[in-house]
Amino acid sequence: MTSTHSSHPAPLPYTRLPDLTGSTVENGKLKLVELLGHGSFAKVYKALDTQSTASSGAPIHYAVKCLLNGEPGSQEHHNLQNELKNHTQVSGLPGVVALHRAFVEGEHVFVGMELCDTDLNRFVIEHKDCDEQCDVAKRVFLDVLDAVETCHAEGVFHRDLKPGNILCDADGKNIRIADFGVATRSEESKQFGVGTAVFASPENMDNTRDTYSPRGTDCWSLGVILIALMTSSLLWKAPVESDDTYCAYRADPTHFFRGTLDLSPSFSSLANRIFDPNPARRPSIPELRTEVETMDTFVVPPPVDIVALALQNPLHKPKKSKRRATPPPVSSNATTPRRSLSIASLTKKLRRLVRRRSMS
Repeated sequence: MTSTHSSHPAPLPYTRLPDLTGSTVENGKLKLVELLGHGSFAKVYKALDTQSTASSGAPIHYAVKCLLNGEPGSQEHHNLQNELKNHTQVSGLPGVVALHRAFVEGEHVFVGMELCDTDLNRFVIEHKDCDEQCDVAKRVFLDVLDAVETCHAEGVFHRDLKPGNILCDADGKNIRIADFGVATRSEESKQFGVGTAVFASPENMDNTRDTYSPRGTDCWSLGVILIALMTSSLLWKAPVESDDTYCAYRADPTHFFRGTLDLSPSFSSLANRIFDPNPARRPSIPELRTEVETMDTFVVPPPVDIVALALQNPLHKPKKSKRRATPPPVSSNATTPRRSLSIASLTKKLRRLVRRRSMS
């Protein structure tokens, strides 16, 4: 007997979209030259403007999102109208991807936007464990705060803030918020489970509540992004009781942040306030900015026995001496400049290694 229930989840809407690489749209004005990626509902292409060039003569490119054109009254149609309305509200403002045009061709809708070099997801991966990671992360995060605050000032709450929806230049500058597909202008929402679970607030995931604050869930998401930028790691799969990692945090927040993630005491204290179960007690964006701006140390690697690890994993093997079978003992209070340099270099490498292991 065939079961009427499938154990497999329904395919995501983007899988019903064809690969249009090489095609032209908008009466030949745009050529889709490269598939950049996809989300749950859309595919995004790099498109060449075939009819215009920049003043320098350089070609003009756009990012073009392709979605299914749902029937009027359908959820797909509602989501698209919501995205265009909210994106239009903030397009052109500092820190927001510019929306250029939207048009329909057959069963597809195309949305032309500003093309950016990369997103924060790739940027974090590329800068993982670099010596200046925390300094770069601090600069980037403050720019993200400015961009989100700009949207909030216009009454638009994103509800799906995550590194993949934050675009930037290759050097992490010129931060721009993208993808307003689940954004809202409501200060209180009855739509639960909106956005990406890893970055969502617990009240967003709790449908036993009457409502929750989209503004507050954006602030929670910013906290998860800050941890990701500083440590290159995510906190939990979802802020729900069935998630073991989230439960470990709730059971002992200080140990979780300082013992597991090696956050500094000041950063651990801030993280505790950002992820307070009571949204009313969490810091606002201006308060969060002040805390981050004035914080000097975000991550403190755990103490390591440098000498023991150096003996186990020497950076430089001692040269064999023709005159002595074994090297002479090294005085504890006399170290050669070369040995000092090796230990300093080893210390840096070991700290990065320990931090990387603690994040995996």
